[in-house]
Amino acid sequence: MGQFTVAVVLVGYFDIVINFGLGTLVTRDVARSPAEAGHYFWNSLALRLGLWSASLPILLLIVGPLAPILGVTPGIAAALAIFVVALLPGQVSASASALLNAFERMEIPAAVQILTNALRVGLGLGVILSGGGFVQLAWVSLVVNLATMAVLAALAWRLLGRPAWSWRPGFGRYLLRESYPLMLNNLLNSVFFRIDVVVLQALTAAEMVGWYSTAYRFIDGLNVIPSSFVLALFPVLSRQAGDARERLDRTVEVGLKVLLAIALPICVGTVLLAEPIIRLVADDRYLPHAAIALSILIWFLPLSFTNGLLQYVLIAVGRQRAVTAAFVVGAAFNLAANLALIPRYGYVAAAVVTVLSEAVLLGPFLLGLRGKVRVPPVGTLLWRPALAALIMGAALYPVRGFGLPLIPLGVLVYGAALLLLGALGEEERAVLAALRRR
Repeated sequence: MGQFTVAVVLVGYFDIVINFGLGTLVTRDVARSPAEAGHYFWNSLALRLGLWSASLPILLLIVGPLAPILGVTPGIAAALAIFVVALLPGQVSASASALLNAFERMEIPAAVQILTNALRVGLGLGVILSGGGFVQLAWVSLVVNLATMAVLAALAWRLLGRPAWSWRPGFGRYLLRESYPLMLNNLLNSVFFRIDVVVLQALTAAEMVGWYSTAYRFIDGLNVIPSSFVLALFPVLSRQAGDARERLDRTVEVGLKVLLAIALPICVGTVLLAEPIIRLVADDRYLPHAAIALSILIWFLPLSFTNGLLQYVLIAVGRQRAVTAAFVVGAAFNLAANLALIPRYGYVAAAVVTVLSEAVLLGPFLLGLRGKVRVPPVGTLLWRPALAALIMGAALYPVRGFGLPLIPLGVLVYGAALLLLGALGEEERAVLAALRRR
């Protein structure tokens, strides 16, 4: 588990550089100028393919001369090489998804992702049950990426029409200039979130990486909530940033209120049910360490949900370089703190530093909004959901031994507490109803 996680983290860095922030840039600009869709698609895809080719010498360095320094075993090297090849069809999929998102057809990439994840799970189970290891799982990733490319591109062409071929010499420089801060943001964000795995691999036992990454896998699953929510809002934010700034302020405030209302009960419930959750996603061999890591890591959720929204607000108003500065501060803190604390405190230090790093990141984001967007009143938005989550926790604590079946009861208690505290007004209910329909 630890070795597989290292391969996934390393290929994640390749993916960020090859994508170069082009997906976000294309979605933002095409949402404002739909007639430019074909122009953005073909030019950005050409850049992606060029960046993929340029990454191959770096791959050879990592699996060759740098392997002993980075702790890259032959198995990790083989899996990493297959993953990088699998990124090639992924570039076509990412370019098609960016167009669909710009036209607010998010349900298409979502549906394709569900189907391809089902395929990934089915093939992966077949590999594991037949005695295969993580290198064979990397081959599964390649097969699934090819299938995703074929299905997603076909659906995009059918729904939006095939983007008309358009090539303008010199436009690539604009794309690179505008997307470079976005790529750097994503790279720093990845360092910010996952450098702890690399440090754990280098300075502790691989078993500790397995405990920590098992807990983190649950957190990664929860991140689908803010990423989906913000993805649905991003084209709207981009348009409002151009011609309706007063509406943008209110959209940000309502969006943040909804995200905090979702994050806080998940935090309290996860602390109460950490051991049953780890048994669900792994088994008793990972206890108690993975449950301890999860109980700490989960508290980064409210901060992460907030930062995820504010980051894209800054991009929508054209201040992506402010996001870069924020991530430089956050990533520097994350790396320094992990290097200082992990050798002594192991995965516990990695979990605590992850939470603190989100708090460090929030400050520069709020500063970056000044002069562009009204800074949301975080304290005012926070207290009602926080109190409702504490009421839920107090109600469930005496019966926590019943495990995961308590989740529906927790939802009911939390929802009732929110209503009694007046946390959801008419406007918030209208927003949630619209999102539910979409």
